[in-house]
Amino acid sequence: MTADFAPEQVTAAAAAYNTLTPHPGHPRTHTQVSALFGVLPLVPPGVVKVTEWRPSLAEPLPTARRPLRRPGPHSGTPAMTMASA
Repeated sequence: MTADFAPEQVTAAAAAYNTLTPHPGHPRTHTQVSALFGVLPLVPPGVVKVTEWRPSLAEPLPTARRPLRRPGPHSGTPAMTMASA
């Protein structure tokens, strides 16, 4: 989450989120996120907004045959995985 593009909105959203969770989020700048990769080479387009990362795909993404389910605390059923589908 970066405040580079909408600082007021992101700061407000982070503050609201942090009141609801014991694991607070911290907005980072583009420079801070880029520094996480250190000396690793980045493939184009590099560190960009998620909407700019892969604006178009040559082929559509594969879809699952059935949706995956996660067991609820009271469901009494094991999780279904692709291996068991």
